[in-house]
Amino acid sequence: MARLNPSAEAKSDPYGIWIQNDQLSPRSRLLVDLPPGRARICLVDPTPGDLTYHPQKKKLVLILSLVRHFAEELRGLGHVVDHYRLDCERWGRIARKGKRACLEHFVASHAIDHLRVMQASEYDEDGFVTKLVEGFPVTIESLPNDRFMVGREAFAEWHANAEDPSMESFYEMRRLETNLLMDGKKPEGGQWNYDSENRAAPEGNLPIPDLPTFEPDEMTQEAIDTVEKFFPDHPGSCEGFNLPVRRDDISDWVEDFVANRLRLFGMYQDAMLSKSHVVYHSRLSAYLNHGFIEPMDLLQQVESAYREGLAPINSAEGFVRQILGWREYVHGMYWLKMPEYRDENPLGYKGEIPEMMLTGETLMKCVKSAVQHSLSEGYIHHIERLMIVGNFGLLIGVHPKNLVQWFREMYLDSAEWATLPNVMGLLMATENGGNGTCDSFGSKPYAASAHYIGTMSDYCKGCFYNGKKRLGEKACPFNFLYWNFIGQFQNDFRHNPRMKNPVQMYRLKPKNERELIESSSEKFLNKVRQNGTDRLVKKRRV
Repeated sequence: MARLNPSAEAKSDPYGIWIQNDQLSPRSRLLVDLPPGRARICLVDPTPGDLTYHPQKKKLVLILSLVRHFAEELRGLGHVVDHYRLDCERWGRIARKGKRACLEHFVASHAIDHLRVMQASEYDEDGFVTKLVEGFPVTIESLPNDRFMVGREAFAEWHANAEDPSMESFYEMRRLETNLLMDGKKPEGGQWNYDSENRAAPEGNLPIPDLPTFEPDEMTQEAIDTVEKFFPDHPGSCEGFNLPVRRDDISDWVEDFVANRLRLFGMYQDAMLSKSHVVYHSRLSAYLNHGFIEPMDLLQQVESAYREGLAPINSAEGFVRQILGWREYVHGMYWLKMPEYRDENPLGYKGEIPEMMLTGETLMKCVKSAVQHSLSEGYIHHIERLMIVGNFGLLIGVHPKNLVQWFREMYLDSAEWATLPNVMGLLMATENGGNGTCDSFGSKPYAASAHYIGTMSDYCKGCFYNGKKRLGEKACPFNFLYWNFIGQFQNDFRHNPRMKNPVQMYRLKPKNERELIESSSEKFLNKVRQNGTDRLVKKRRV
């Protein structure tokens, strides 16, 4: 029987290290005290049997390619690496059985008697790490996860003892601890948060810098071939994959963001444009999540750009808050609430993901653009995720589990630790709404009418629906669905300070208008339930 030893010293020989696919950093504490050649390293490709969801193809290509390039990087540093690749002639048969079979083979083949692992970032994966002690005839050394600046245990302790356990309080504490964007003990510029300056509407023809692209090298092409062979039924397409996968190329992407998009990132952080799925965002989150970018390195680059006059304070602070504050806070809340978090359903929803959210086949221009960009690129920025597809899923009653699954499958950077809190803590932040089970960290549900989308995007121009029309022919579904949502949960929201006004406005509407809101919503929802889309479906010829 294996022994779980969190503080074991590297004395056993032979010595093995298993590095998970979101821990791909040569600066990880898995390697920090082991010189090259001191231990044998094990890497394992994700397999269909190990996956609990269907990630889109570009996401799988990125993961497989990053793991392959990391294996070569480690070998270049002098490490001995066993990489269990799905397409490998030597170990492919074992790799296809899953990571447990690979680890058993790794341990047996090299007579490993001491295996070092790290806590996983997600609940199921961490459960797998814990279960490794069962049946493994080796000592297992489990190290705390260092892919986040604040570990889950430290966050739980802070949350339990903090007078104000909000994200803003956590963020201010971390600014003081790291000295990022600080002027002594005061925040740079005199404010902790410049969010009010980060909501400019995209007026005129905003020039959007092109992202650098990278032709797939041999290893990436092999990853593409692997996905097509072993994951043929997954959504999306491998076609056009042009993302960086080498550490040097990823560093170039960071420099490109700082030089070309950071300056306007803050002002247009919420802006949505049909011509760009990125606008001025960084697209670096997937690389943070897999260990190819160290969070503090990135934050210091952004701070340096501000101090050198290359970016205004609202852009630098907005970006720092996303990583130092939001990313770390969401991860901590995820671990604080698991595993019960997955089963919360505060609004009592039962709906499935409609076909239009899987294909983009809809008359709603904003939803069509967001879904099609999601499928083709594996990315849209966080406002589109929340205020278009998330908002739509909320208003039509999609079960939170289904919505979480959809987000995880669509996006290259979507991990459960991020997606679950965003769905439960923001989209469905009800403050004792519905069943009253959701201890959210948002102050209101992320529900909105077409007015918000029309203000912050160009999607309403040329749309089949009229975003300014609330009811009647060609009225935007976001309008009557929003008011139907308010009416449906008016009693649950009446004590929420940020929902009192919408509830009062709904109750002051004439009875016939409220009836039209309900009937229009039901008609739209029935069409989506029956056809999977709001489009007119032609009858088949007999």
